[in-house]
Amino acid sequence: MRILKAFFLKDRLDILLMIDDGAAAVELAEFLRLLGHSATGWEAWTEDRFFDLVMVDVADHGEWETRLAIAAARGVSWAILLVDDGAETPVARNVAGLQVIGSLRKPLTPVRVAAFLRNYSDRRDCSAGRQAGAGVHMPGQFIFRTKHALSGEAVVGYEAVAWQENAGVSPDRETFAGTIWAAEAALGLASRLATARSKVPVAFYCSANIFADLDFVREIQLLTKHARVDPDGILVDVALAGSMFRASELSGAAERCVTAGFHVALGVHDEEADRDIWTKLPLREIRLDGGVALLEDRLASRREIISLCRRQGIRTTVGSIDSMADLIDARNTGADQGLGGFWGTPLRDVIL
Repeated sequence: MRILKAFFLKDRLDILLMIDDGAAAVELAEFLRLLGHSATGWEAWTEDRFFDLVMVDVADHGEWETRLAIAAARGVSWAILLVDDGAETPVARNVAGLQVIGSLRKPLTPVRVAAFLRNYSDRRDCSAGRQAGAGVHMPGQFIFRTKHALSGEAVVGYEAVAWQENAGVSPDRETFAGTIWAAEAALGLASRLATARSKVPVAFYCSANIFADLDFVREIQLLTKHARVDPDGILVDVALAGSMFRASELSGAAERCVTAGFHVALGVHDEEADRDIWTKLPLREIRLDGGVALLEDRLASRREIISLCRRQGIRTTVGSIDSMADLIDARNTGADQGLGGFWGTPLRDVIL
């Protein structure tokens, strides 16, 4: 596993693409180059050229194992299989000494490839290669919750949330792959909103642990550049619950994010207890728990905190507003925005 991990941590991979869809191959090659790798199509491969990795579309190449054997004979050591959505994934195996280390399901996007490569670089045990990409699961789809002004109820933002059939909302903010797929969905909607000249932000969630990763902002910048989206339309919503990070540890990450042009929101479970953290970060928004009637002393405390946020130019959003009573309670705090079932179910598609 040490060799496999070192391979995926290389600064530059030479990757061979065995993909018949020319447009998909060009897009994938372009993004891999943005990440600092080299990508070459099968038809341009010369016998004197060495590659680290081959990506082969098993639907396009009926004799994909034969082609992998040829690649192995020319010195390629690793392969990733590209599989049609709904098709059976070939059993992971070695082909003439070439190790099949995993599979990606189509529709293939550069974002998913980047997440896959990063996911492997983070692994710690050799079972990863045998499981053909187990642990890199694409959510069934992303849906969008609407965020509303508490005065007037106009839509003031959206947030991308993973959705699994028969399981409901299933946010995957704890893994890099889940976070980057959420970012992809948010960027897609942000692009459409920009085309429609709508300036409401689109949020995606991530854990404090991923947010603090030194590579996080760089990789989100690459995705944004590829999507041709202005980062000003993206809100990175960091989940603080369960985190042991101190303000000083999150401050550097927040500064990197803001410097890159993105906005940062912070979800806090106990705004009073977490005050030492959120008051020291360059935030656009904080997200507060809702759906529970506050006792008078807690209501006074929340009003004080919301007033402090307003003086610092930080918007406040109350979550879990599912009834008129919840809405009235949220309005009584003086908060700016809300989200929840009161405004209907999340949207599978946003009609502009």
